[in-house]
Amino acid sequence: MDANTVIAICSVVIAVASLAVSAYVAWATRKHNRLSVQPVLGFRTTYSADNISGLLLINSGLGPAKIIKTWLTYDGVQFEEFNESNVNKFRSYLKEHDQSVRPHATTLGGQQVLDTDYRQFLLGIGPRDLSKLDKPRQVIELDKFRKVIDGLKLEIWYESIYGGEGIKAVHPDPQQEVAACSAEADHDQVTQPPAGGEPT
Repeated sequence: MDANTVIAICSVVIAVASLAVSAYVAWATRKHNRLSVQPVLGFRTTYSADNISGLLLINSGLGPAKIIKTWLTYDGVQFEEFNESNVNKFRSYLKEHDQSVRPHATTLGGQQVLDTDYRQFLLGIGPRDLSKLDKPRQVIELDKFRKVIDGLKLEIWYESIYGGEGIKAVHPDPQQEVAACSAEADHDQVTQPPAGGEPT
């Protein structure tokens, strides 16, 4: 093998390596750009007689969230898309089933893109809704409303401005439910007394 052949082979190897590095840099740049505008939608619940109570939707990611689809289910009844008409049907359903406090609602039908730092109660009741009631009744109504939120299932499919991710936010969070069930199982296992003994 002469010197020209060696030089030619080295040139090809360097060219291929340069192409591979360029391709990797381009892929890493695209990935970084996507992550830099990735939205993260999540739900939070809060209850207080002195403030707004209900189901809060938060975008804690770095970019806006484009809403693709929503789905509302309660008490085994599917109300489908989380829009104004279906939420009104849901609230009428609550009224028919002895839920005296009618929650306020913010739907996503007319707002297809949620800004970064979006924070909004989708379903909530405020202090004014409870102010006409005495304290014991306020506690009862808050407890009833908490059971409504606990029995509600809301799914939101969304993506970033790049599109194609197909991310889903769910209330209640299945991972939190699994964690809660595991904690209860551990608690039962620890507190169950051994035969002929006392609880540990």
